[in-house]
Amino acid sequence: MKALHHRVALVACLLASGACHRDTLGSPEVPEEIREQDPGPATAPAPQTAPAAAPDEASVDLTPHGLEATLRADGEVEASATPEGVRLRAGEDFDMIVARGSLDMTGEREELVREYGARFERFLIDSSEVVAWEISAPAGSTYHFFASFEGEPLSHHCRSAPEGTASPQLVDAMVRVCRSVQAKK
Repeated sequence: MKALHHRVALVACLLASGACHRDTLGSPEVPEEIREQDPGPATAPAPQTAPAAAPDEASVDLTPHGLEATLRADGEVEASATPEGVRLRAGEDFDMIVARGSLDMTGEREELVREYGARFERFLIDSSEVVAWEISAPAGSTYHFFASFEGEPLSHHCRSAPEGTASPQLVDAMVRVCRSVQAKK
């Protein structure tokens, strides 16, 4: 009789556990707290395209200044040919050079350390394509950058004017302009 009670208890336990598992595993209903965290089915990432020009951006043709390319820039940009490349100026503090070909980024970083030494304050950006930094000066900090972009049919590089700029935001703007350079079609 004892054995029968144990068997009945064991069968009841197995049935109960099977029912519990069947209810939770077989149920199509997902608990709400998990449903909220579920990102849903995986989807392929959207293809990346060049950003559309902002309403106040203008296309600037660099061809008359020796570089078969165009770029996008806010407002009016004055372009002129120099021995280093095409110099772009806008306002009183936006001043940069755009030139054909890529830079040796490691060599440029080494030159930066030799040139500025103790006046070097910090990197603002230090990536494989863009290096921007802050230099201390008696009149206040100045900000500089160089960037190199590989591409077909045009590899190009840019750098701030030797005197730099008084604003890290202008460095960001110049880097955006440099990224927008495209071979003329």
